[in-house]
Amino acid sequence: QRCCKDAGKQCFKKDDQWYGCKETCVPGGPDPSDTNNGTWDCTAIGMRTPGPYKGGKEASWVKKYCSVKNANCFETRCCKDSGHQCFMKTDGWAMCMPECTHGPLLDDANPDIWNCTALGGRTPGM
Repeated sequence: QRCCKDAGKQCFKKDDQWYGCKETCVPGGPDPSDTNNGTWDCTAIGMRTPGPYKGGKEASWVKKYCSVKNANCFETRCCKDSGHQCFMKTDGWAMCMPECTHGPLLDDANPDIWNCTALGGRTPGM
């Protein structure tokens, strides 16, 4: 069966062996609410279940494996802090932030433009 019973969730493909019900999915990155830090394909399967999403809980591996806010998360592609997501600035540099707007960040010492591509899922919370 390729449908979700929980309101606001969509069935997404992780790999050829696994599919899961999630609110959102970021291709190529880990999902902080998943049981492991494997990457997701994120092909949507079927229809989203009607209704508002009620939130999730972070997995046990997040605190050990993921990056802290304001640290480079390019390799881990995930964040320890609730409500944060790993956003890319340039190849090789990404940072855990609550949100990202394409362009320069006013409080960034480096004036380069932020790409703001999400590299993994948002850590549940907040």
